[in-house]
Amino acid sequence: MKVNAIKEQILAELNDEFYEQFGVKEGGEEKFREEIRSNMERELETAIKNKVKSRLMTQLQDLHTVDIPQALLSNEIQALRQQMLGQFGEGAQQMDMSIFPDELFADEAGKRVSLGLLMAEIVKVAEITVDNDKVKAFIDDRAAGYDDPEQVVQYHYSNQELLNSVQSAVMEEQVVDHVLDQAKVSEEATDYKGALTPDPVETKESDDSEG
Repeated sequence: MKVNAIKEQILAELNDEFYEQFGVKEGGEEKFREEIRSNMERELETAIKNKVKSRLMTQLQDLHTVDIPQALLSNEIQALRQQMLGQFGEGAQQMDMSIFPDELFADEAGKRVSLGLLMAEIVKVAEITVDNDKVKAFIDDRAAGYDDPEQVVQYHYSNQELLNSVQSAVMEEQVVDHVLDQAKVSEEATDYKGALTPDPVETKESDDSEG
């Protein structure tokens, strides 16, 4: 056996040069730790919201049967196919499209369409409208992680497509909050790593084995 190299991990020295790599140009170690804690808290809050939303959406779909229009299903299948092809870049042009049949995307597309219809019905029945204050808070929170937050905020409001995506995300949050207000919610204790780890994706095989 030939050993090419032996390396040992050495922690970086905590100094101004190190802090500046993370955007902290003043305040030293105290400011650096504040920034790290702030980022971790923001990451934790986002992870918890996403996990709660994911579980809630799964419950909604389990409790309701939705008739899915074929046109909507076909459009979603096409969108998922294009999304996958986009990962291959220019190489997608030379690929055989037969390796991406509709059946490959049908299950996920069906879930997305049914969930979209459920969300739309909740918005209609509950008469939920986009809260502009929450849109602003969403954008401010996203911009907080950048060196020039104000520039990021202005960019969001000047780009209609980007603003629409934020409004859709906020509307989702409002629907989730509305349903949670009426649902029976149980809490569970977890650590930081556990909160950031997404729930495992359930499969038909695992469902069958449990049943």
